Order: sequence, then C-alpha cells, then structure tokens
Amino acid sequence: MVGAQHTDRDAGRRMQQALARNIPLFFVFRLLRDAHLWIPVWVVYLTVEQGFTLTEVTAADGLFFLAISVLEVPTGAVADRWGRRRSLALGALCFAGALVVFAYATSRCCSRRSRCGRSRTR
Repeated sequence: MVGAQHTDRDAGRRMQQALARNIPLFFVFRLLRDAHLWIPVWVVYLTVEQGFTLTEVTAADGLFFLAISVLEVPTGAVADRWGRRRSLALGALCFAGALVVFAYATSRCCSRRSRCGRSRTR
C-alpha cells in the first residue's frame, strides 16, 4: 500500500511538471502562429506583383479568414478525437499549406494577368 501511494505521488508530480512545461510552450506557439508578420508583405505582393486592388485583397483575405472561422468546429472535434498537440500541428500545417497555395495560384483569384482568360496589360 505504501508503494502504491509513492507511485501515485510520483505520477502526479510528473503530470504537474508536464503541464507546467506545456503552458509556456503553448504561448510560444500562439505567438509564432498569430504574429502575422507576413501580412504587410502579403498586401504589397498582391498589389504590386499580382496586380490586385486593395478591394480585391480585402475580399480574398476576408474569404480566407472566414474559412478559418468556419473550420474551428471541425478542428475541435479533431482535438477531442486525436489530441490537442496533433490538432495544433495539423492546423499549423494546413495554414502554411493554404498560404503557399494562395501565393502560387495562377487563376483569377491571384493574378491580374489572367483575368478569366482575358489578357490585360499593366
């Protein structure tokens, strides 16, 4: 009985240490994910390189952030099913992938030069 109490105490102490470590790591993750240092460069890229107007940039980004908001509930279900760590990693990976796809897309969404098949000069 004494050995079981000792083991329970050690397990509880290890859990407390793991939880105490996760809190600062989560804050670092949120800082890196939510800093959005790329947004000023992104707007310049879309307006100068891709020929967007500021209205088009706002519309495209609005749809992008609307999709993020709508997908919050399914990612909560993923976290419940497979754990928060995997859910956060999957979400960050999907976010990075979406940014890469959006940056390199060549359809009308991202290029003034291919406006629905009509070529346009700058």
